[in-house]
Amino acid sequence: MNQSVWTFHAPKEYQLIEKLKKNALCTLADISQKISVGLKTTADKVFIKPMTLDFINHLHLESTVVFPLLESHNVFKW
Repeated sequence: MNQSVWTFHAPKEYQLIEKLKKNALCTLADISQKISVGLKTTADKVFIKPMTLDFINHLHLESTVVFPLLESHNVFKW
């Protein structure tokens, strides 16, 4: 055995991952210095505001860079 990482994927998943790696212009690691999670709270309703169109317009946010927030209850495999 050696120090390499063991990865267990179904064949179709492995093929998809390899295709993504092969065709990617860069990786997330290439464009970020460090990804980490800051302070975690269970008070999302206090710190996270609904991204309605009125909210976006009121704050003059660029709608082309506003994306939905993914939370654990609405994230599924692929």
